[in-house]
Amino acid sequence: MKRFALTVLAFLAVFVAANRDYLTGRAWPIWDADGFFAPFYVFVADLARAGQLLTWNPFNNAGSPDFADPQVGAFDPILLSFGLVTGGRVLGFLVYWLTMWSAAGIGILFLSRRLGCGMPLALVLALGFTFSGFFLGHAQHTSFVRSFAFLAPILWRLDVALVERRRRPPIEAGVLWGLSGLGGYPALLFLDLLVAGAWTIGRLSCLQQERESAGPEERSSWPGASALREGALSLALLVGTGALVLLPTFLGAIFEAGDYTSRSGGLPRETAVESNALHPRALSTFASPLLSTLPKEKLWDYTDRSSCGLYAGALAPMLALFALVARPRSVWRWCLLAAAALALCAAMGRALPLRGWLYDWVPPTRYFRHASVCAGYAIFFVVVLASAGARDLACAGRVSTSRKRTWSTAAVFASAAAGLAWLALERFDAVTALARATGAEAARSYLLWTWIGAPACILAAWLLRQHSRARLVPLAAMVGLAVADAFLCIDFSQPIMRNPPERVAALWAELEGNELRSFDLLQGRGTARGHVANSSAGLGPGIGSKNMLRRQAMYHAYTALTNPIHLELDGDPRTWGPLIEKERFYFSARVGKSAADRPGVLQTFTRHAKRLDLPPIVIEDDGEAPFEAMPIAELPSSIRVPTELREYTMRSLAFDVTVPADGWLLVTDRWARSWQARVNGAPAKIWKGNFIFRALELRAGPNSVEFAYRPFGFPWLIFLSWAVVAGVLAWSIASWFDGRTKGVQIPTAENAAVS
Repeated sequence: MKRFALTVLAFLAVFVAANRDYLTGRAWPIWDADGFFAPFYVFVADLARAGQLLTWNPFNNAGSPDFADPQVGAFDPILLSFGLVTGGRVLGFLVYWLTMWSAAGIGILFLSRRLGCGMPLALVLALGFTFSGFFLGHAQHTSFVRSFAFLAPILWRLDVALVERRRRPPIEAGVLWGLSGLGGYPALLFLDLLVAGAWTIGRLSCLQQERESAGPEERSSWPGASALREGALSLALLVGTGALVLLPTFLGAIFEAGDYTSRSGGLPRETAVESNALHPRALSTFASPLLSTLPKEKLWDYTDRSSCGLYAGALAPMLALFALVARPRSVWRWCLLAAAALALCAAMGRALPLRGWLYDWVPPTRYFRHASVCAGYAIFFVVVLASAGARDLACAGRVSTSRKRTWSTAAVFASAAAGLAWLALERFDAVTALARATGAEAARSYLLWTWIGAPACILAAWLLRQHSRARLVPLAAMVGLAVADAFLCIDFSQPIMRNPPERVAALWAELEGNELRSFDLLQGRGTARGHVANSSAGLGPGIGSKNMLRRQAMYHAYTALTNPIHLELDGDPRTWGPLIEKERFYFSARVGKSAADRPGVLQTFTRHAKRLDLPPIVIEDDGEAPFEAMPIAELPSSIRVPTELREYTMRSLAFDVTVPADGWLLVTDRWARSWQARVNGAPAKIWKGNFIFRALELRAGPNSVEFAYRPFGFPWLIFLSWAVVAGVLAWSIASWFDGRTKGVQIPTAENAAVS
């Protein structure tokens, strides 16, 4: 236990040192992290400090149910805890992001220890996985990092459940899976569940075979083959517990976002299968992190630079190859290799059909794009396979004569992997030319110290296998190579990881020093609304969400809850112009009926609106509309009506308005299902007006109007989710202390599992 704790501390020391620039102000988030994730973290942290949770966001996109986007982490207890401690500061976001990222390596340490890997080589593999091409490329995508980092801890607890037939570990795995989704990317959440299912099937299928092929000293401590019902029960506990944790966010996404955003439905097959798929030529990036930072136009034009990296250190593929040779009859190891190969095939959606088959046969995969993210799972399975090889290397130092050839075999295959790395650079003329143009010296030195140095260390360890103390020298050299590799990976990946401080430091300092911290819109800018929320002067998306930090409402800000009608209205100044002015209230006695899915209705409306001073008002026909409607092309212009605001907060809007006749009031804040209204103290139905806004039917004269946003199950579902997390955490801590008190040995693969 002490050795494991020291290994974790060593990993954290290397991780923090490699990323020190983020903590000292010499580097800042880039792209999506700069324009979306960091602003939302600061905003949610400000709300947490004010004792509020984010449900409806009146500052973005004329109002948005941002809690229904899991990537925001509005109900995530981890993010909220960080927010309460750090407050609304970009440094707090960086600490949160780095903590989630480091969880990936710590998870590999736990899983490798579970599979019997020695701590020195487990540290090597943890560093290789943490600084792999997936995490370096997706550093800007905080939600990707969050979901993928939890994969190893989930499988660690699931494996304990499968091998030892215990009930608490799968519940713990379910909590981890749920937490990975509360602030994560939904596609990766589902893929993590697929991997958990595949792990269960593979583990149970191979357990008996591994038991029979093991030595007598190991076989006695392993359980026999588990029944299918044991695995099914473990998965059921995982899914059930995780579903309770995910309930407030994902039920909101289903119930609330369905009529708000077009992202609630399945994607077209071409988009889901081919969008940002992995180019076959990008497979060469396993050789060096430098390759994934080169301009993609001449290399892998349809794969984004964030998604093409496959590098995971030099030792991981070497040890993975060795694992197959050391035990060629191990079905489990060949299953891991097959899983890695299938993940790569799914990532190459344009070149291979597997991603398309998943779209056809596994309906949830129709809801997400970026086929290249599957390549991250290939990296993961290679690292897990490498941990089995690392265990065999540790066993080779023993006196057992049956394994004397193990180290020499490892050296041969490590050299073969190094040769493949050289070929990956030398055989692609375009890659070689670009590498020479951007830093050939660094690339060659890098390969010299990693792909050539690692086999030398393995060979030295084999030659010294009979000398227990001397064997520590090449092991230490391997750890040293992995540490140097981590620092070089960060250095090579700067173009895709961080903004230089001179670009964004002043802007973030201004945002953090903003004195307007109130969430009461009446105390701020009232109903004034801008058009487009620009990201920053740094490297980031064309639009962003930093307007939230200024408490400035915008008609168009960066969001995942996109709506094509909202964007189309935004693209026509004549149509959107009146909608972003301070006056958000329009009246008309005569209205038309609309149906957004009916061909030509929106185009008819926009053409007619251009001929009028102000847009007309149309009401969505839900089959129950009790009013007579005019043809859209004959509708009169709406008129502005004076209002007196009484209340305008995150979840409420109250005002007094006087209308000249019986008719319809259009409020140009976005419509959503959970909005409720009262007119003159009586409940009133909220209609969808002008396709995406709120409309009310009013009587002539003065009217008192109140809007209130009440999401389904709020806040009780949140309390349920947090209670599950807190209860399982308390149970786990109590069990751990109980085990320590009784002196119970914590099981590892050496006495309870298989490799």
